[in-house]
Amino acid sequence: MFIQNFTSITSYPLPSSGNVSPTSTLSSGFDNPDSEAFDASGDLWMTNFNGDTLNEFTPSQLAAGGSQSPAVVISKSGFSLAGPDGLAFTPSGDLWVANFQGHTLVMFTPAQLAASGSPVPAAVIGASGSALDEPADLVFDGTGNLWVASYLDSQLDGYTPSQVASNGSPAPAVTISGAGLSGPQGVTFDDAGDAWVGNATPNTAVEFTPSMLAASGTPTPAVTISDDGGGTSIDVPYQIAFDSIGNLWVANFAGSISGFSPSQLGASGAPVPTNQLIGGGTGLIDPTGIALADPPPAPTNVNATVSGRTATITWRAPITPVYATDYQVTPVANGIVQPTVDTHSASTTFSTAVIPGVSASFRVTASNVFGTGPPGTSNPTGTGPAGYDLAGSDGGVFVFPVGQASGFFSSLPGLGVKVNNVVGIVPTNSDQGYDLVGNDGGVFVFPTGQSAGFFGSLPGLNVKVSNIVGIVPTNNDQGYDLVGNDGGVFVFPVGQSSGFFGSLPSMNVHVNDIVGIVATPGGGGYFLVGKDGGVFTFGNAPFLGSLPGIGVSVNNISGIASTPDGQGYYVVGTNGAVYAFGDAHSFGSLPGLGVTVTNIVSIVPTPDGGGYWLIGSDGGVFAFGDATSQGSLPGVGVHVSNIVGAVPTG
Repeated sequence: MFIQNFTSITSYPLPSSGNVSPTSTLSSGFDNPDSEAFDASGDLWMTNFNGDTLNEFTPSQLAAGGSQSPAVVISKSGFSLAGPDGLAFTPSGDLWVANFQGHTLVMFTPAQLAASGSPVPAAVIGASGSALDEPADLVFDGTGNLWVASYLDSQLDGYTPSQVASNGSPAPAVTISGAGLSGPQGVTFDDAGDAWVGNATPNTAVEFTPSMLAASGTPTPAVTISDDGGGTSIDVPYQIAFDSIGNLWVANFAGSISGFSPSQLGASGAPVPTNQLIGGGTGLIDPTGIALADPPPAPTNVNATVSGRTATITWRAPITPVYATDYQVTPVANGIVQPTVDTHSASTTFSTAVIPGVSASFRVTASNVFGTGPPGTSNPTGTGPAGYDLAGSDGGVFVFPVGQASGFFSSLPGLGVKVNNVVGIVPTNSDQGYDLVGNDGGVFVFPTGQSAGFFGSLPGLNVKVSNIVGIVPTNNDQGYDLVGNDGGVFVFPVGQSSGFFGSLPSMNVHVNDIVGIVATPGGGGYFLVGKDGGVFTFGNAPFLGSLPGIGVSVNNISGIASTPDGQGYYVVGTNGAVYAFGDAHSFGSLPGLGVTVTNIVSIVPTPDGGGYWLIGSDGGVFAFGDATSQGSLPGVGVHVSNIVGAVPTG
């Protein structure tokens, strides 16, 4: 807490109470100072009322104490500064100054504040015909409105962002007057959006709610805090400010600093301050300005909702000084895909991907140049449904759970397209669609017309084949690779080097039994698997073993799937046998359960790697590990024998 006195700036830890000595003192460059404010870098700016200057002190000067000269001094140019009093920074770093004697509000840009000088203000509100009468303090609310405490006419005037953006003498959009205001010297906002005003003549601090500030009028203050009768708790108040936990601090010109707790501010009265700096040892001499080097308060009303694979986190942002700019959204439970931590400015909504069916909790904190405030009071949990889509060779798509709209984006029969050569399905566009591929390399994109999912096809290049067996998305869903049963790989968009990592024909390896392809996480490589369980790796895909390599002789392998980190893979046979390599963990198999089938066409891991589904050509679904069965085609009375693949959905 930094206090501006008649001849110095003194600092004290928060909270402080009693006859406390200052931790540092600045005593150079003062000429009847009135107000102070921190900029976004933690530099403290102050006004010299008699000297018509603005002075800047850096954090190192504030920490060291002594009599350091100001780092920057802004002097008047003409009447740019005339009895400068209140200060307020915008989020972009513009500094607005209330000229008490000049009856104007002036603005200086960050470039003008970078070095000492006498710049002409970039904007001026007031002068001839102005409604301003001895403006003493000013503050921006959470929506960018500028509020001014006019001392002589005992008003609180509000200017809209558009009025602030241009020069002139506009009439205030809102004027609050009446018995609740008398000689206002300080104004600030609490985190609920209530305006608090310090009245110098009746020695009160009064509160006006947002509804009272919506239109001009003479409302009775919602709360009036009066002096406690000792003549010191509110005694000629100047600047006032809230700290991160909701205490209201008042600079009393008569020689003290009072701190009122949130509970004391809930109703009108004359409470004894919870904290009060007073006494000869404090170094306080006619204190007028107050600035709090305080981390922002905790965001409140933190809530997360999950729709499909997307979590949306919202919170209520505290109305803090301009230096509180950044929020962090941090996962506190598993289930997060990306990112692990997000930092962004001036926003109260953030979205991220989550793993369907897995708990996903979030914590929100706010930071400024002085540190990080406490986390949001709630860590909500949202869980997305864990489902899957099955695709048939005719391009039919079946969504489970049945009726889950977030997983269905149409099908070929639904479009009246008749084929019988679809061999695979992959998710696209961050799981907001899917692509189907035929054995001729034709690609069908859903939703229809979604350019984000289509990057070309073999028929479109007049390439005629009939041996395509799989497709994988590449380059963060900005492309895909097709693979043939000979291990040839076709990359789309054509020429996209980031998606091609080699092929078997280019290595002079001649086979005709490749049955599947899977990309490594991030798309930096891929695995191919043959019908005999032979595994071929390209790019950053590590070779972790194969069935021939461990002496297992089979000819029924139908698919391959990667673990979430790409350091393992599963190979599955048509009989539902599952072979795990690397860090892949086996959660069971159909032969292990005594189930006899010959039609398993695909293995689909759950996104968190804790289980998998085995998919049969009849649409039967077998769940292992944390995979949960959301239904199957036989289970809903649908009889087919042409299912070729599946993808997890949200």
